[in-house]
Amino acid sequence: MKRSAYFLLLFALVLPICLYAQSPPPMFETTIRFKDAVGNRDSVVIGYDSSIVSYDTAYFHQILLNTPFDSVFEVRVVHQVMYTPWGNDDANLYKRFLSSTETAANAQWCTLGGDFIFLIRAIHQPVTIYWDRTAFDPAHCRENAYFTPDLFAQIADPFSAWLNSPGIIYSCASKSDSMVYHLNKYMYFHDSSAFFPYISIREIEGFGLDTIVGVLLEFPFGNYYSPCRLVSKILCKVVSGNKFFDRMGRIYRIYIFLVNPVKSCPSCLSLIL
Repeated sequence: MKRSAYFLLLFALVLPICLYAQSPPPMFETTIRFKDAVGNRDSVVIGYDSSIVSYDTAYFHQILLNTPFDSVFEVRVVHQVMYTPWGNDDANLYKRFLSSTETAANAQWCTLGGDFIFLIRAIHQPVTIYWDRTAFDPAHCRENAYFTPDLFAQIADPFSAWLNSPGIIYSCASKSDSMVYHLNKYMYFHDSSAFFPYISIREIEGFGLDTIVGVLLEFPFGNYYSPCRLVSKILCKVVSGNKFFDRMGRIYRIYIFLVNPVKSCPSCLSLIL
């Protein structure tokens, strides 16, 4: 009787592992890596698959993590549709998250997922984000994906209103493999620039509630809703230092680097406090 119970327990433990090993991989999966200014590292896994119909932990072994953030450095991901702007956000956060997909109405061969917001708790700034550029290939309609810390990219109507804003900040995933951002929770623009940060108020280990800044990874359908169509090569140059004010009224200067031939920043943002 004991031997039978032992084999039943072993079967129950091994079967899910075997089924997972035999299941087909998702349509898209990649790891996004992060490093702060003193060398602390973290990573999250993102992706999408057409078999996913809702946002929960049952698909492809997604990893839900709603414990307090590490006090020094940690990154978690949330789907854009689950994120509530302006900080009052209680959506589930993940270390490994795969979303459902959509198919473009005018391009049936394009099936994409996302979009993903990376919430980054980092005491030591700036933060460098790394990714595999080859994962964002044109064969799967991912070449227009881009990173940005600017929520205005998603709410601007028309999209060109953001694209033509002075000093817009983004990085094209298919044209570079890293970017450097200084993610200041007090960053708030008071001049002609239209910039809205991704923020979320979360529990921090040993600190209580604090504001965490996020970065979006957007998967647009076609190149109209992507700034990447205008970037032919990565060539950065310093242009000017514009004054900005934080929410405490303190003044600092942010230096924007541009990519020829458009106003953008693939991996070269320098914030001087």
